[in-house]
Amino acid sequence: MNTNSFNIQNVIRLTKNRIIESKRKLLLQALLYYGIILCIGFFWLSITNNDLPYIIMYTGFLIFFFAVNTASFFANILEDIQTKESNCFYFMIPASISEKFVSRLAFVIIKCIFLLGITFILAELTRYMLDLLLGMPNFNIIKCYSQSLSVNQNLVMNTYNVILSIWILSTFILGGCWYRKRPFGKVILWHILLFMLIMIIGKNLFFYFIQVNSVFTQDVAELTEEYARQGQNIVSVIEILFTLLSVFNIWLSYRLFKRRQIIK
Repeated sequence: MNTNSFNIQNVIRLTKNRIIESKRKLLLQALLYYGIILCIGFFWLSITNNDLPYIIMYTGFLIFFFAVNTASFFANILEDIQTKESNCFYFMIPASISEKFVSRLAFVIIKCIFLLGITFILAELTRYMLDLLLGMPNFNIIKCYSQSLSVNQNLVMNTYNVILSIWILSTFILGGCWYRKRPFGKVILWHILLFMLIMIIGKNLFFYFIQVNSVFTQDVAELTEEYARQGQNIVSVIEILFTLLSVFNIWLSYRLFKRRQIIK
């Protein structure tokens, strides 16, 4: 078999087999997530008459819940082949390395959609029906999110957020292929250290910019315009950098994945 070949049918077959093998675990996780989202939404929104502070708390909970679980899913991309026996058995499957790697990415994406997206929609629909049956005030958070997304038309920041999210997920994929134990926690630690370093560098650059463009030499309007222009340039450079880093992380993850195969 050509280990460098790539056939989309093999990717679909591998992904389908993985879903079938994990269907019981996926259903149990979906039931757990469904219950958590339903209970939190019902007690934070329905019972509290949809007060604004509780809406903000519920939104923050959803963002945190989805972000942590998505990162955890990608960090545990190799969770089922950690032992020597499972690793040997997996790489004996008749498929190329690239097909196996892409199928694992596809499985994680489907897992995120099923466990987070579909369960969230079902939990919100259930809460909506309970509010109608119990005569409680209803707040359609799905409609609220869709309206807020349609209003927010800042293409630059939306593109930046998407690219940044892809880079963050690529780091968890890389961590999952590099670390054999607790990859999620270790990648989180690296992100905390990187964030602290960026904050230190960013603060120094900010004060340097203020000193160079002092208000004593420029008026406020010129300083604001210069700051906005340099900010846009910095965002563009950061987007290109994160895009290249994301591609590099995926490539390096694939190289590490290839090293796990059986070498005779």
